[in-house]
Amino acid sequence: MRRMLALCVIFLSLSPVFAQTKGKSSPAQPFDDGSRVVQLDEQLAATVDADKKNCDKMAADLKTFNTKNGAEMRRLGQEGSKRTPEQKAEFHKKYGTRVQAATQKLNAGITGCIANPKVQEALKGMH
Repeated sequence: MRRMLALCVIFLSLSPVFAQTKGKSSPAQPFDDGSRVVQLDEQLAATVDADKKNCDKMAADLKTFNTKNGAEMRRLGQEGSKRTPEQKAEFHKKYGTRVQAATQKLNAGITGCIANPKVQEALKGMH
């Protein structure tokens, strides 16, 4: 149970690694990477918060979220790991408050469902 909660915390706490991309933005990608990371964090936290009283629904919604956004999250993670300390600091300065709020919302929502086997399975798929 604690391992799954730790996984959620790690996922959102790694967000600062995804410092924003400077310069280029393509029409297919209207947001900079930092903005997109925060959007995904907030969407995930909102899903968990909305489903906190229905663990089976949370599990299904987490799987759907991962199916829809998993590849993008992995891409952002890979790109984020290549950022300089300065870029990471800029991300934290620009988005830190929002990431922290999403993390708190996610942690509060997941607590009641973390022992649910379906939720645990859904979280494993979010690596």
